Amino acid sequence: MLSFMRAHATGWLIKVLLGAIVVVFIFWGAGSFNSKNKNNVGAVNGKPITIEEYNNVYNRIAADISRRLGKEADKKTLKAFNVEKKSFLYLVDKIILSEEAKKLNIKVTDQELADVIRNDKTFHDEKGSFDEQIYNRVLSASRINAEKYEFSIQEDMVIQKLITFVIGNAKAGEEEAREWYNWQNPSVNIQYLVFDPLSYENISVAEQEIKNYFKEHADDYKTPEQVKIEYCSFNISDYQKKINISEQEIKKYYETNIEKYKSPKKVEARHILLKLDKDANEQKVEARKQEAYDIIRKAENGEDFAELAAKRSEGPSAANGGYISPFTKEMMVKPFSDAAFALQEQEISRPVKTVFGWHIIKAEKIHNEKITSFNDAKKDIELQLKAGKATAMAFDDAEKIHSSLTLQSDWTEVAKGKQLAVVKTGFFTFDSPDKNIAGKEAVIGASFALQDMETSDIIESKNEYIIIRVIDRILPEMPTLAKVQDKIKEDLKIIIQRDKAKKDAQNALKDLSKDATFNDVAKKYKIGSNITGFFKKTEPIKGVEYDSPELSKAAFQISSEKPYKIVSGRKGWYLIAFIDKKAPAKGGFEKDKQKILKIIKEIKREELYIKWLAELRNKAKILTEKNFNDTGE
Repeated sequence: MLSFMRAHATGWLIKVLLGAIVVVFIFWGAGSFNSKNKNNVGAVNGKPITIEEYNNVYNRIAADISRRLGKEADKKTLKAFNVEKKSFLYLVDKIILSEEAKKLNIKVTDQELADVIRNDKTFHDEKGSFDEQIYNRVLSASRINAEKYEFSIQEDMVIQKLITFVIGNAKAGEEEAREWYNWQNPSVNIQYLVFDPLSYENISVAEQEIKNYFKEHADDYKTPEQVKIEYCSFNISDYQKKINISEQEIKKYYETNIEKYKSPKKVEARHILLKLDKDANEQKVEARKQEAYDIIRKAENGEDFAELAAKRSEGPSAANGGYISPFTKEMMVKPFSDAAFALQEQEISRPVKTVFGWHIIKAEKIHNEKITSFNDAKKDIELQLKAGKATAMAFDDAEKIHSSLTLQSDWTEVAKGKQLAVVKTGFFTFDSPDKNIAGKEAVIGASFALQDMETSDIIESKNEYIIIRVIDRILPEMPTLAKVQDKIKEDLKIIIQRDKAKKDAQNALKDLSKDATFNDVAKKYKIGSNITGFFKKTEPIKGVEYDSPELSKAAFQISSEKPYKIVSGRKGWYLIAFIDKKAPAKGGFEKDKQKILKIIKEIKREELYIKWLAELRNKAKILTEKNFNDTGE
């Protein structure tokens, strides 16, 4: 357990809820999947995985990597990130988890789905409210069918519920918490020298060295690809200025969408959860129920409900005294909602059983249904209708222009009738876009994805739709040595400087092994010696903040028996020496116990999920199409 905890010491939050699966286990079926439909890449338990599904996931992961890198990821980069295997494995897991959710009868209501979509800021208007016209327009522009989109979201929500249910059984014990505390909280004091590469001056680089380096690393000095584009922009704000919305239209919208202006009854509550394993016997179920009644009696006799929740609840809200922000009836499982909505303010329920266990609910506050009046909603509706109409008009005009364009089209002539300007850029690279399209990532990405004279689809970029065409391109070129020799010379100087710094650090370590003192070594290499003072694993080291993680890790590996170590950092090469170590402060564990228990619980949740998913994969029949080699194998 402790080794797993150490591996996750700086990142124990679960990163596996669909789209961020980090598990690397994989269990491949023997043989191959020979489907009649060659559009499939494989199958899981007989259910095919289509090439379309695979390509969609692959492109999504590739786009995410490009965003993180700040430039378009090439095939070599995507291979290094193992995108092929991750894409296939994502789809494998989705099928496995969906099947498991069906077995456990886990469902998502239409209201839960609607709430998630309504809370997605992608579909909000300028005032931050969900707009159905924007919703339909975004899906249309992205060529996504609304029914398929909603089914996909609902499927992901079911899987999220399943994962939450599975990891909910993770528990943390006091002994584990103490072990974690004792590992995490000692402090150490070290002395160090920095062998800074920049301190090595008068570095000479021979002409032959430059030639040899260029021969081996020529690809690193290729010029970047450049493109020149022309484009038309359909700015939604410009269309808004031309639109007037009548009082009658506003009123009709209000009356037609009156449900949107109703705030349903909500309950603001606290609750205490006593968990039950899904296979708990009747005796265990009854015992936990009686435990719930004991807690209810304490609350009714005057004990603070929030304090009882913090001590006794086994749910995630325990840390907040069992508090649950206002919720509608559809947001909770039925037994819980039925009980909560039957309570009066400050009333405490009897034990309520759900798939998670026994609940005790206290209604803190009842928020009765409210309806926003027409006068209060009027301004927002006007802005919403204006934005919706402007978006529709901009997109319609973009579609008309787009359908008129051919390879031979003169954009200026086509756009003239719509009084649209055709903008031409100069040559630009992916990393240094033209000033006219700076910040428009989708436009920049499309510019380098299109062929010469190819017209893009309609691109949505913030408050506008854009159509682009690549009109010229300069391909990457291998420069002559004469053009890049100064750059190579500087690069080689840096390499030589780092090598010299490393070699001196290694020689200094040898000196220490021959009974030289740390101060002797500092004088020999004319480097100032530094003492950090005591610090913990989680604390930055004063003076070397950038290199704290590497230095801290090494500092807790040395001791009085093995007092020296060399560490590579941004500033250069560090030679560190052990001075002293302190045990964790007495009494600190009790003070931080609840926080530590929560941390360990999250770690164990991740561990539980990884093992559980590995078991599901091991049981599943995972096969790949014989001619499909994109699994990274």
